[in-house]
Amino acid sequence: MAVANVPLTHDFIPALTALDPYHQYFTSPLSGGMVNFTVRVHISDTIEEHECPFGDARSVVAKYAPAFVASLGESAPFSQYRQVIEARALALLSQPTISAYIQSSGVAFPKLLHHDSNANILIMSDLGETNTLDKWLISSPDIEVATKVGGSFGEFISQLGTISEDTNQGKRLPRRI
Repeated sequence: MAVANVPLTHDFIPALTALDPYHQYFTSPLSGGMVNFTVRVHISDTIEEHECPFGDARSVVAKYAPAFVASLGESAPFSQYRQVIEARALALLSQPTISAYIQSSGVAFPKLLHHDSNANILIMSDLGETNTLDKWLISSPDIEVATKVGGSFGEFISQLGTISEDTNQGKRLPRRI
């Protein structure tokens, strides 16, 4: 049985140009993702003054969610609804109370800039050249450092859960320990 060739990338340029035609865009693939096609989008200077959906960013990250696991192809179907959940999570993390806590915690999350659920494209702020958790773990950190990072991450998630519950009740941020 012949296997169809599945492209290992997605052409983001038409969607970006439709969203903001006042720039040119150049993409470069990002490593680490297996589920989506993910690229860094380099944004040229504007050709005309306008309100840019990317603000003054020189680059953003774009993800395309195919109807399958990107690294495996069509033989591994995967609901594109996963991206709706990711967009909602990023929107939640941008709420003022939660965003203030995140900024004070030293944890970095991208900001949701655009989500097109029909085209299955999500655009977020670019955090730059950061290590993935996988790369950090492969670097064999000292057990003390790994324990401290794990504890800090657990505390962060616990506080984040408290804050997200409190946003619906109008409560203040918990004090940092």
